[in-house]
Amino acid sequence: KATSGITRLVAKSLLKGTKTRTAEQIANHLEAVGGEITAEGGNNSLVVNLDVTQPDLALGTDILADVLLNATMRPDPVAREKEIQLAKIKDEDEKPTAVARNLLKRTLFPNHPLALRSEGTPESVAHLNSKDLRAFRDRYIVARNGVIAVFGNVKAEQVMELFEQKLGALPPGEL
Repeated sequence: KATSGITRLVAKSLLKGTKTRTAEQIANHLEAVGGEITAEGGNNSLVVNLDVTQPDLALGTDILADVLLNATMRPDPVAREKEIQLAKIKDEDEKPTAVARNLLKRTLFPNHPLALRSEGTPESVAHLNSKDLRAFRDRYIVARNGVIAVFGNVKAEQVMELFEQKLGALPPGEL
């Protein structure tokens, strides 16, 4: 059963620290080389975007792998992200066009995941915890569900080798 809002909360929580890096270290290492990592979640997708220049591709890929494989999703940062998400839900509930869009989605897609709100509902987000987020990550952030797109002045063979080396530990999982 789909849980409204969990994908967005998982995406934001991925960048809040890993077994080997704090959120500040993740940001600082990438900023030091002019890079950036972001994550967003929607109703049917979770995207982690890494932006680095070619000389720093190995560093960026190492951080990307660390975030995907080792995000700790500790209770305090998750609670803070939940507060932010709940504030966004409240804000959305005060906008007539958003209320109308959500009502239309529920009417057009009853009992279907497309009826869910991307941010979730206060009820669906309030009950989520670190354990839920890690379980979601372990189930859905797997090799069979992933797509990797690389753009830039790189050699395909080298990129493939680097990504296999760094992300090869992703469990195959189920589609």
